Amino acid sequence: MHSQTPISAYPVRDCSPAAIPFPSVFGAEIISITANRVDDASIPIAAENPFGRRPENAENFSYCNVTVSHTHPGWGDTLRTQVWLPTENWNRRMQGIGGAGMVAGLFPWNEFPMYSAVGQGYAAMTVDGGLPSWTTEDWALLSPGNVNKYLLEDFASRSLADGTLIAKSVIESFYGEAPQYSYWAGCSQGGRQGMMLAQKYPTLYDGIHASAPAFNWNHQIVGNFWPQQVMNEMEEYPRPCELQALTDAAIEACDGLDGVKDGLISDMDACYFDPFTLVGKRIGCPDVRGRIPISQAAAIIADAVWTGSNGNSPEYGMIDTYDPDLSAFRKAGGKLVTFHGLADEILPFGNTRNYYEEVTKRDPDVADFYRYFETPGLGHCGGNIGPVPNGIFERLVDWVEHGKTPESLTATGPPDKRGKVRNRILCPYPQKAKYDGKGDVNAYDSWSCH
Repeated sequence: MHSQTPISAYPVRDCSPAAIPFPSVFGAEIISITANRVDDASIPIAAENPFGRRPENAENFSYCNVTVSHTHPGWGDTLRTQVWLPTENWNRRMQGIGGAGMVAGLFPWNEFPMYSAVGQGYAAMTVDGGLPSWTTEDWALLSPGNVNKYLLEDFASRSLADGTLIAKSVIESFYGEAPQYSYWAGCSQGGRQGMMLAQKYPTLYDGIHASAPAFNWNHQIVGNFWPQQVMNEMEEYPRPCELQALTDAAIEACDGLDGVKDGLISDMDACYFDPFTLVGKRIGCPDVRGRIPISQAAAIIADAVWTGSNGNSPEYGMIDTYDPDLSAFRKAGGKLVTFHGLADEILPFGNTRNYYEEVTKRDPDVADFYRYFETPGLGHCGGNIGPVPNGIFERLVDWVEHGKTPESLTATGPPDKRGKVRNRILCPYPQKAKYDGKGDVNAYDSWSCH
């Protein structure tokens, strides 16, 4: 076991570009290094965040902010890797921070998890993926119908490996030693990045927290357009109030399957609701300031959303990130945890579940290194009325460094209609949490995994 005593007393490091030698990464050419010291940084760490940290404040810390730019000769690209190095109390760990949407990293929103990591002693890193802007219209196509495949590869995977190797080199130059453990944390695009690292670069990270991953693009992209396509083919576009009424009815029908009526569907496998049974029912609709009948078209669209499409697209193969062979990651000793909200309005949880099942087919002992948790009522990376996992990142660290397997997670959600905070447990798939039938439904110990 490696010592995790923080480095608190060492000579003041030189936070200047001249003091940091150019990293050496095969296939990459370093263009420049910038560095500056930041003192007296403070940031509140929110209770709800997709990076799995507990709600703690990080105050009055200092760090060295290093940015390394590089290119792949002949590609005409420029990629940036940013590394924040605590000037004291480094815990000998590195944490990679993922992106969101069509952004690899290095944007204002992910400064929050960077501060969070550095404030707790981690050397933190993130990458921009070589993208010239946050808008895909600016870079995704070289010309109409022709994908910019170099930048797509940078974004999909290459920048992750390059950036990680660059960051480890900078860390070793600054502290005089390499990180003893390396972790990744991200949700959505950041979750896809984490899954890519486990699949394609299995030795770079010891632990990966990759939640609500935006992967399986070959089906995901087509699936996102499926409801719209169905409406276009029918040339009918139901009102939002109709779809909301059908959703509310489905929740009402399936809410109590876990033993508690709390507005959350925990057992999606046992949930079945036929939207066509409500066709013709009159409902209140703010759009028209009156009551209207639920249309046949609304039921068709609801069914299309709930059942999805099996469509496919060839164009996104390099970003698909759906290789179920994690044997190399397991062999390297890696650990992987992920959660996905069952009310995710952007990325369907079925993608993550199906991937876990495909990995399981190859490795029946998958739970020895990979745990997947489904979160009832939770939206995309947070939000909605569902509970958010507590301290999942810290649980990952304990698993990697101390062999403490996360047999279950605690999760906390916003108050219910009576003002009671929802406390639940989350069970590793395929187990489900059930209310034991006695005690406070908002107490963790009133629930168990089955």
